[in-house]
Amino acid sequence: STLSSSSAASDVYKRQINAEYGRVRETMASETIKPDFLQRYNRQYYVIGERAMNQMSKSHVFISGIGGLGVEIAKNVVLAGVHRVTLHDTKTASIIDLATQYYVTEKDIGQNRAEVSAPRVRELNPYVNVDFSTHSLDGDLSFLSQYQCVVLTETPLSIRIKVNDYCHSRNICFITADTFGVFCQAFCDFGTNFEIYDKTGEDGCAFLSSISREDDKTVITTIRNHMLDNDCIVK
Repeated sequence: STLSSSSAASDVYKRQINAEYGRVRETMASETIKPDFLQRYNRQYYVIGERAMNQMSKSHVFISGIGGLGVEIAKNVVLAGVHRVTLHDTKTASIIDLATQYYVTEKDIGQNRAEVSAPRVRELNPYVNVDFSTHSLDGDLSFLSQYQCVVLTETPLSIRIKVNDYCHSRNICFITADTFGVFCQAFCDFGTNFEIYDKTGEDGCAFLSSISREDDKTVITTIRNHMLDNDCIVK
């Protein structure tokens, strides 16, 4: 009974993989995602899925506070392949930034951190538009309406609350994060339309798929599934 269930689960898993490959081919044919885009980010595509890649390829991201944490976020977002990234800062680079902000040099001290970092971040991925802004977040926030995601670091609580209220009312994804030595904090508000597909957030369980012999070695193959309570396999 156990081997029969494992075999059935294995067949289901194989059908899911084949179906995913089929969807990729159909997507390329319909040019929802262009073939050259898929080729650039093919590994990422199979990890996060078609829907997420579609959204990312069209997204404009605003990142404020280009210190050590902000520049690391910017680097990862640009490498992920979003459409456009705006680096925002009102602070100038200081000697302290040389310890954590790897795109700031001694020659940049006294200059705006976003301005000096933008050209270097842009070099990471020429397919992503990277610009910078020094707009104040303490006044009119209507300029944020052009973005799908706003990220704040090194920002006073009053400004974070104000920007979060603005983003929440317009279903703009909002993230704020900071680091303090060995401590850190993060807060996310993805709006009222945010959909959760991973209901539990738990890792899937591995189960035995097959046992075979290769030369003088025994090969045990396992498959990780993400089934939830009360889910069932229909043969």
